[in-house]
Amino acid sequence: ADDLESRDTPDAAKIDHDDETISTAKAQAIEQARAVGIMMTAAAEKVALGLFPKVAGLAQRLRDSPTLQDAFERHIAAKRAQAGFKTSSTKVHLDCRVPTRWNSDFICLNTQVELRREIQGFVTDPEHGLQHYSLTDAQWVLAGDLTEALIIFKEISDRFSQAEVPLVYEVIPMLEDLEHQLDALRNDVTAPAVVRIAAQAALNVVGKYYALTDDCEVYRIAIAMCPDKKMVWFNQNQDWHEDDRVTARQIVIKRWMESYAGEERSSVQSESTSDTVNTEPAVRIFLVLNFLVLNSITRDLETSALQMVCRTGATSNVIASVSRYDTSVPRWPAGV
Repeated sequence: ADDLESRDTPDAAKIDHDDETISTAKAQAIEQARAVGIMMTAAAEKVALGLFPKVAGLAQRLRDSPTLQDAFERHIAAKRAQAGFKTSSTKVHLDCRVPTRWNSDFICLNTQVELRREIQGFVTDPEHGLQHYSLTDAQWVLAGDLTEALIIFKEISDRFSQAEVPLVYEVIPMLEDLEHQLDALRNDVTAPAVVRIAAQAALNVVGKYYALTDDCEVYRIAIAMCPDKKMVWFNQNQDWHEDDRVTARQIVIKRWMESYAGEERSSVQSESTSDTVNTEPAVRIFLVLNFLVLNSITRDLETSALQMVCRTGATSNVIASVSRYDTSVPRWPAGV
């Protein structure tokens, strides 16, 4: 319990960093979007501004009031018992927005989208005094659009939060996949302007941290060592220019020559002076073992890689933050 509590305690420096990152990305995105004709109307801004206060407020109100929660559960049971009412949901509680939890905005919003029909009848009943939490039709539409955008980050954070994954070689492919999805969302002319602007802000954050992978050679070395990727992955990847591919290859060769080739030659020479047996198979095995050792080193560096990748969590915060135009955003757990 103490460990969970410490993980949910925001670090002051992390809070300041996230606020600055999101504020900067949001301002840049609004200008970038305006330059290509993506602009929010005053009406759309009003819809976006009112969405999260209502969603988060209703969930918190029910959590704080056992009486209201009990009434909500009875309302849900009666609603689902009606003839012709169909739902696959078994939920009877609204998930609260917890700033220190991953994907909190998505979970909070998605639950209410899932229980929309049950919620509408409950909050509009004067008996409960919750009418001010009722979403407009436009806000329900925006809620659905935002859940579709935020699920991009949930899938990634769910994978990266597992103890056994990710490996270092998955970092760059993941960032590229995230860029592609956000790029498609930004260019989707059917999406609301606020979502497209948020996608641009998220792209700015992802691009910033993707660029930082150039400072650490292990990301490219790990891809080159991966059995189902190797250098072929770079050569077939359209996101990589020829100069980038050449640099990646040079990095792998340089690291091999500096850290392993000398040891291999010394071992071979030592064995050849005392044994006339053909050493070629042994050399090949030695080469493989050396790469396995290097692979174990990259796994040891996984923690530092995750620290960098988890910073992309700010991108999902940007999506939600732009939609409500404030700087109160979820925080990554302290120490991540």
